[in-house]
Amino acid sequence: QWPEDVWDDDIRLMLKAGVNLVSVGIFSWARIETSEGVYDFGWLDRIIDKLGAAGIAVDLASATASPPMWLTQSHPEVLWRDERGDVCWPGARQHWRPTSPVFRGYALDLCRHMAEHYKDNPYVVAWHVGNEYGCHNRFDYSEDAERAFRKWCERRYGTI
Repeated sequence: QWPEDVWDDDIRLMLKAGVNLVSVGIFSWARIETSEGVYDFGWLDRIIDKLGAAGIAVDLASATASPPMWLTQSHPEVLWRDERGDVCWPGARQHWRPTSPVFRGYALDLCRHMAEHYKDNPYVVAWHVGNEYGCHNRFDYSEDAERAFRKWCERRYGTI
């Protein structure tokens, strides 16, 4: 997510340090899907190609660690709730609730588009499926989370 004018120097420094694999795209959902259903892989293609040409492999992130503002504004139900039931609004990473079917649907669409776009790219050698699990959204008190917890208890203990 650095400006393109520093990429060549970054790659030079990576090579000097012996780097042979980098993760890219971790917090880039808003740059990849600029508005609902509109995808722009141009910038990501360019950095992946530059890295690959230099002999540095890519661990491509799913980019779901931080959903874009257009998603949270149109679907606030994807945001997690604290113990008081207050919505935790965007402003940091991982401001989504893992149990939200709406979030999961959008995240799956993003991942499908990314997988289709990069499936034959020889420089992409790994898929980074998440980042810092449970860093910010580990305690979600939403209705979705409550239902999921009750189902887990029933499976685990038979009754609740």
